[in-house]
Amino acid sequence: MTRHSVYVRGFTLIELVMVIFVLGVLTGFAVLRFGDGGRESQVREEAERLAALIRLAREEAILQSDERALAFTRHGYQFQREYQIDERSFEWLPIEDDTMFRTRDLKDRKLSFELYVDGLRVALDRDAERPPPNVFFLSGGELSPFELYLKDETAPKRSYILRGELSGRVQVEAPPT
Repeated sequence: MTRHSVYVRGFTLIELVMVIFVLGVLTGFAVLRFGDGGRESQVREEAERLAALIRLAREEAILQSDERALAFTRHGYQFQREYQIDERSFEWLPIEDDTMFRTRDLKDRKLSFELYVDGLRVALDRDAERPPPNVFFLSGGELSPFELYLKDETAPKRSYILRGELSGRVQVEAPPT
């Protein structure tokens, strides 16, 4: 019987250093790309979500032939419908029977709003339970012209502008740098 000797080859120091170096470079790129924890994309996502909800609320107002509204606070928003309270009075109240249009509070996400309707700045309450309506969706498809600034309170440059036109068009823009 002959004995075969088996040689086990490990990694050299240079190979280990090269692997660590490559991992370091890749980690560096990841930190540069997601250094803010993806916060930029979170703020943009919230702006896009709100724009989509506004478009949907406008379409619902057209399809159901009723007016709707959007009420803002400093840190949140609420979709509203005009309900008949009694024989002669109506009141704007939150839409509660549709989870899509539920009240949203963005205070914990450190996001805030600044609103302009028809070019005039609207004073927004900090935490109103039933804020007054600011933007209206008419059954004919018209929308109150507005500019809404969605601001990241942790980094003011990380904000977006939602613009709504009388025609019903809603768009999201990053502010000029």
